[in-house]
Amino acid sequence: MRKNDVSLLFEYYQQLWDTFKEGICITDTAGIILLLNTSYSAIAGIPKEDMLGRNVEELVENGMLDVVLNPEVVRTKQPVTRIQTVSTGRQLVLEGYPVFDSFGNVALCITLIKDGTLLSDLRTELNRQKELLETLQQLANTGDPALPVRSKSAAMRRLEKELSNIADTDATVLLLGETGVGKDVTARRIHALSPRSKGTFIKVDCGSIPEHLIETELFGYAGGTFSGGNKHGKIGLLEAADGGTLFLDEIAELPLRMQTKLLRFLQDKEIMRVGSTDAKSVDVRVIAATNRDLAQAVEHGEFRSDLYYRIKVAEIVIPPLRERKSDIQPLAELFLASFNAKYRKKKYFTEEGLKNLLNYKWPGNVRELENIIQREVITSRGDAIDCRTLNLARACPAEETDLKVPPLDFTGKSYDDLMAELESGLLREALRRYGSITKTAERFGVARSTIFRKVKRYNLE
Repeated sequence: MRKNDVSLLFEYYQQLWDTFKEGICITDTAGIILLLNTSYSAIAGIPKEDMLGRNVEELVENGMLDVVLNPEVVRTKQPVTRIQTVSTGRQLVLEGYPVFDSFGNVALCITLIKDGTLLSDLRTELNRQKELLETLQQLANTGDPALPVRSKSAAMRRLEKELSNIADTDATVLLLGETGVGKDVTARRIHALSPRSKGTFIKVDCGSIPEHLIETELFGYAGGTFSGGNKHGKIGLLEAADGGTLFLDEIAELPLRMQTKLLRFLQDKEIMRVGSTDAKSVDVRVIAATNRDLAQAVEHGEFRSDLYYRIKVAEIVIPPLRERKSDIQPLAELFLASFNAKYRKKKYFTEEGLKNLLNYKWPGNVRELENIIQREVITSRGDAIDCRTLNLARACPAEETDLKVPPLDFTGKSYDDLMAELESGLLREALRRYGSITKTAERFGVARSTIFRKVKRYNLE
C-alpha cells in the first residue's frame, strides 16, 4: 500500500468506523479506551466523551458498565463473549477479540457490541410469526370457500345490498338464521367485501371447543403456563386474526365466563394471553352467528345482555330456503356443477327432478340441499337426477307426524314450563326413533351440539 493511501485511511478512519452498525471499541492492554465508533456510544447509551481515554475498570467502578472483556482477552489471548447490562437497563452482547503484535503478544483488544434487547425482541417476533404460521396451517382448509352469489330472490338481493353497506365499516355483526341457511358463507362474503379482504379470515365453532380449552384457543397462553404446553407459548385465534376477521359461529354456546372476557376485548381491543400480564392491542373485526333466540337466552340468564347488545351493532337475519324458492334451482345447479367436477361425473337434473326440489320444504336449508346433491352425484345410477333418484318425499317432514309426544298437563304450569315439557318429550321420542344424537340433529337440520345441550338440560338418556 502506498504511503499516501495509508495517510488517507488515517484521515478518514473515524468516519470509516462510524459506518459500521455494530458498536466497535478498541482498548490497549491496560484497558484504556483508544477508539469508539458512534454506534457503540448509541447502543451503550453513554456519550463518547465520557468513555474515550478512560480505563474500562474505572467505568465499572462508577456503575456505567458491569462487564468488561479486556482483562480476560489479554490474559487468555482468546475471543470472549459476555452479556453486559448498562446503567439504562439495556442488555448488550459483547464479543472481544485479541489483536497480536509480531511477537505473538496481545497488543490491542477489539470489542464488538450488539443490542441484546433488540435481538430478544427479534426472537420474540420470530416466535410469534412461527406460532401464527402454525395456527394458520392448522386452520387451513377447515372452512368452505365463499360461494359465488347465485341469488334470484328479492330477499337475498336486499341482503346483498345490506352486506355491501356493512362490509365497509368495522361494526360487529350478528348473523341470525336457522341452521344451514348460509351464515358461514355470509360471514365470508362480508370479509371479502371489506377493506380487510386481504387479511386473515378465521372461523371458530364455539360449540365444538371444550369449555376448559376455549380461553386458550381464543386468547392463547404464555410460555411455561402449562406443563406439557409449548415452551414458547401459543398464539390465540384473536391474535392470529389481527388485521382480519374472526367469525364466532354458535356464539350462544360460549360459556358465561368467556362471554365476559370477549366483551372486555370488544370494548378495549386488547388481549392478554393466559399466564401473561402483558396486554396487546389487536385489530380484529368480529362477526358472530347463532340459530338461537339470543334475547330469550338473555332473559334466561344464559347469555350476557351487555355482550348481546355489543355484538348486534349490525344485525342480519338470513331467511330460510323455503322462503326464497327462486334461489333453490340456481343453488342446486351450482352444487351439481361443483360435485360433477369434483367426482368427474356428468349428472343433470330432469324437469321432474327440479320440480321435486322446488316442492320440498328444506328443513335443513342450503346445507341440506348441498348434502343431497352430493349424495345424488355419488350414489345415483345413470346421469339423470329425477324424482325417483332424489326421493325427497321420504325425507319430507309431513311423514313424521306420527311422533308420539305425550299429552301436556296445563295445571299450574307457565308457558316456559310447558314449552320445556313439549321439547323434552319431542326429543325423547326423536332419540328413540333415530337412535342417536347425531342422526336426530341431521333429521331436524340443527347442529349436533344443540341437540347435545338440550339432552343434557333435560337429563335424557
